[in-house]
Amino acid sequence: MPGPIRIGLLTDHPMFAEGVTRALKATTNLTVVAPGRTAADAFHIAKDATLDILLLEIEVPGVGIDGVRQMCHAKCHAKVIVLTALDDEGLVVGALRAGAQGYLLKDVTGADLRRAIESVHRGE
Repeated sequence: MPGPIRIGLLTDHPMFAEGVTRALKATTNLTVVAPGRTAADAFHIAKDATLDILLLEIEVPGVGIDGVRQMCHAKCHAKVIVLTALDDEGLVVGALRAGAQGYLLKDVTGADLRRAIESVHRGE
């Protein structure tokens, strides 16, 4: 049986990070193993070959669509899911073209977040 899906989480909002982590702990197959708060953290986390998924808040200063592109086309082994409060079609298209495999709004439920992570992990 494969181990849990290993997740990196980048957000500069500690309370939000705590909530996401708690929502993911509701199941045994998901675990946050690499939290970060800055763009430098994001680029460091993205190089972790043991990560399966990188949840990336694009509003973190220094990240944005260009950061998504750099992480997806550099040494990032994880599948990137953008996590944002910005409901903007241009950003969705830009993030997906930059290499992200998913785009989620921060108002998603814990159950929907878990399903999205599992879906992207399966390659959907």
